[in-house]
Amino acid sequence: MLDDKSSRISLPPYPKVVLDGDAIVIIDENDNRQIWDYIADHRLAEEVAREIEVALRSISYIRSRLLELFEEVADGLMENGVPADMMDWIIGDAYYDVSRKLPDLLTRLVYNSKNR
Repeated sequence: MLDDKSSRISLPPYPKVVLDGDAIVIIDENDNRQIWDYIADHRLAEEVAREIEVALRSISYIRSRLLELFEEVADGLMENGVPADMMDWIIGDAYYDVSRKLPDLLTRLVYNSKNR
């Protein structure tokens, strides 16, 4: 697969993870600070902080994309005449079905990425 820069995503700028002495600190978009852990080895702390930051920003990205997709789906359904009062159980049932299939999907994704 070619490296197409137009298909790359940008992770959100928050949360940020910084070191404050031995403390690994998570900072959210409202500048709230939460200590994650303490690691005395500075090099290890930097590595852990970077991994945490990438993971948390990735989670934030996925959360916002899924919410956008749910809004698009709901808009499309309403444009096709699905009553608004049916939307909660229709989308809820579909979400439940997808969530049950998610473990297998993730296993396949991880397996395929390792075998590239």
